[in-house]
Amino acid sequence: MWATLGVLTLPIAIAACDRGTDDAEPCKLATPPSAVAHPDPSGVTVTEQGWSTVRTDGNHYLGVSIGLMLKNTTDRVAYHTRVAFQALGASGASVVLESQAKYQVVEVPILLPGATIAVGNTLIAGEESATDRISVTPAVTSWLPTGGPDNGLAPVTATIDARASKRSDDGAAAVTMTVHSGNCDQLFTRGTAYVWRDSTGKIVGGQIGAGADCAKSGANLGPVTFHLDEGRVPAIVDMTRTTVSPYCDLSNRPSGATSAEPFN
Repeated sequence: MWATLGVLTLPIAIAACDRGTDDAEPCKLATPPSAVAHPDPSGVTVTEQGWSTVRTDGNHYLGVSIGLMLKNTTDRVAYHTRVAFQALGASGASVVLESQAKYQVVEVPILLPGATIAVGNTLIAGEESATDRISVTPAVTSWLPTGGPDNGLAPVTATIDARASKRSDDGAAAVTMTVHSGNCDQLFTRGTAYVWRDSTGKIVGGQIGAGADCAKSGANLGPVTFHLDEGRVPAIVDMTRTTVSPYCDLSNRPSGATSAEPFN
């Protein structure tokens, strides 16, 4: 769930801009496609994944920190890929608290052709509900043709300042980063995904936190520091190996989203 459980700030994006030259291509964000009735599990694949047990909410509950890297194997843009997370006990039944079910789906707004993106989440289980295994299921709700800077489909990446990013003994963390965008206009933020790794580079968990500003080209954001709640970051994390992905969208998240939809 969100770092610090704060309110996600969604900047207002302007649909068109002028670069100031007569021969420049106009800046117009691509029109978001309609979602399909049955999300498509093909075309995206999990290339790495890992998880760790954590103590959350003042050590009252067991949780599971899950991280993965998701790759688009097609020549199209995967738009609104939903990733469903599940934590299972030894019996095969879910150990996720019923009240936390609404946090089990994370949506990756844009995944460019051939690109790989970080996806993370922390699920909270009952006090004595140990996780035996996890499952992650991605599915794409719609597709877009390849684009670029002039329609909001250029890469948006983040660079971590490893020296300024630290985990504290209570499992909280401060991550400092600079966000880089190649797009002609600002997009809408849908959060920032963290994938935690140990000293060998193995994934040991993940998290989704409050969104960095999806700035337009030439207006990169940073460095800026984001704070993650206590009990969210596994003790074996090597912060210098953290993978971070800003989530940026062509449109705002619909208001009135139900618990069955992604929470970010």
